[in-house]
Amino acid sequence: MPVSTVMLSRVFWVRLAALLFTCVAFSVAVHSANVHGGLADCCIFCWAFSFTCTLLVLLVEQFGLQARIPVSWSNISTTVAGYASLLCLFAFFIFVYFFIILQWYANERSFRITSTVFSCLAAVAYMYEVILIKGRARQGAGYMATAPGLLKVWQTSVAFLIFILISNPVSYSHHEALEWCMAVYCICFIVSMVVVILCVGECTGRKSVPFSQFLFAYSLLAFLMYLSAVIVWPIFTFGEKYLRGGDMTTQISVTVFTGLNMLLYLADLVYTAPGVHHQCFLSPTYNVVLHSFQQQTKLSHHFRRLGSPLRRVPADKGETSQLNPDERPYHDPANDPANDPVNDPAHVPVNDPANDPAHVPVNDPAHVPVNDPANDPANDPAHVPVNDPANDPANDPAHDLSMTLQRPCQRPCQ
Repeated sequence: MPVSTVMLSRVFWVRLAALLFTCVAFSVAVHSANVHGGLADCCIFCWAFSFTCTLLVLLVEQFGLQARIPVSWSNISTTVAGYASLLCLFAFFIFVYFFIILQWYANERSFRITSTVFSCLAAVAYMYEVILIKGRARQGAGYMATAPGLLKVWQTSVAFLIFILISNPVSYSHHEALEWCMAVYCICFIVSMVVVILCVGECTGRKSVPFSQFLFAYSLLAFLMYLSAVIVWPIFTFGEKYLRGGDMTTQISVTVFTGLNMLLYLADLVYTAPGVHHQCFLSPTYNVVLHSFQQQTKLSHHFRRLGSPLRRVPADKGETSQLNPDERPYHDPANDPANDPVNDPAHVPVNDPANDPAHVPVNDPAHVPVNDPANDPANDPAHVPVNDPANDPANDPAHDLSMTLQRPCQRPCQ
């Protein structure tokens, strides 16, 4: 893509804004916020990771190096924007609660608020970038811009946040059931990351098992595993026998995010279930295929409805049923018997010998042949020609004498 085209696109300016926001967020946090510990390091990592990946994406698009990358560049940019938006959002919530609310009277409060505000702005910018990329889906935006692809991003991001909360302090080692929950988080996170890598690298068609069936089986298994974690974690964390002292805010947060991830896997299960066109989900041109399929479905439904027979609207008691005016069948003039030329009395068939003047019917007594001497009136002895002087009575001497004798005498006889 040329440099001028890149700089004129809205995606470029949104990425540039997100780059500046993340730079300000982690720079202020490192230099002046005076934050320490595992949670602070995780927040700084989120901002630095988002800043670095966004910078690389901008440089690649600025110099037009997308064609040299052997995988789908649209999938890479969408994945980076999706992860960056969630990471900045998580860093925002962590910084607000642990470093502003719980440490409200710290001298560095203004710097921490600054990092928090810019983290929120960066999250909004990355979300808007995802929306812009998803809006280009009809041009083949790739699998990661679809709902199943974004669900994979959200699942792994929520699992990453659970790892941060469950490890500071370690709250899963005092019972085997909680260790099972930790195993659920790790297994699902690893498999989901592998799926994301395969989809970004477009390696989904290189397996002996159809990838769509694998996704459905994995989504079902992950949902059941998270369902067990949703049940087990609160029992062995908040039960009277297993209750431990201290702040329970982290444990409540882990419970909430576990339920959230269970819902995400349930939505993923619905998308990958048989009967859904998941084969199209795995193609880089998923949205083009889906849009074409939806248009064809609408057209077929439209014509099927136009040609469907009339349905009668159920009438109340004592009334006759009426035809639904919205369900009238389509009237095709070409199939209307009233428009059939055969049924028209004034219709003259084409190539009909009876309508041909030159056609002489055989054995027709009423037919008078044309140019036949026997049928010429001039050769008929009984024929009296019209306007013939010989046949004019005024030229006949006998006729003149008879007319004279019949006249009365005009003068008296002498």
